[in-house]
Amino acid sequence: MGNEFDDFVEPAARTQGRPPPARAAIPEKIADAYRHAASPVRRKLLERLLRPVGSLALAAVASGAFSTFLLRRVTLEDVARITADQTAELARFVEQCNPDALRQILSMLA
Repeated sequence: MGNEFDDFVEPAARTQGRPPPARAAIPEKIADAYRHAASPVRRKLLERLLRPVGSLALAAVASGAFSTFLLRRVTLEDVARITADQTAELARFVEQCNPDALRQILSMLA
């Protein structure tokens, strides 16, 4: 007995072997820049990434790593604690809610 869904191909399986879209690389580029930047640049980068993010997202993105910024500004101690992977996750969120903000951040890094 056949099933009408036997021919269904998992979306992830369809994309295997293909390079990811170019825009998907932007958060990773930002994370890489964060990884290699000095602390003052990291702070500026985090401040720009956090501007378009609402309070609920601050608590949700990167398992709540950014929730401390609900009540205060980013400090140099914070940039030592926040990882590049958490920054990439934040950048992916910002890319979804405000792509123009990411373009401004890329031009700042250039």
